[in-house]
Amino acid sequence: MKGSQEKLDRFPCTSCGLCCKSITGIIELIGFDAGNGVCKFLDLKT
Repeated sequence: MKGSQEKLDRFPCTSCGLCCKSITGIIELIGFDAGNGVCKFLDLKT
């Protein structure tokens, strides 16, 4: 089970990242929310 959890710890965004900018209210992604509705793994600089 540990391997599957590790895969969920970091979602590999390979696209524009637009979906990661609005995750507020998605229960399954609550652990990824940086507190502002944006995924904590989204690199806003690139």
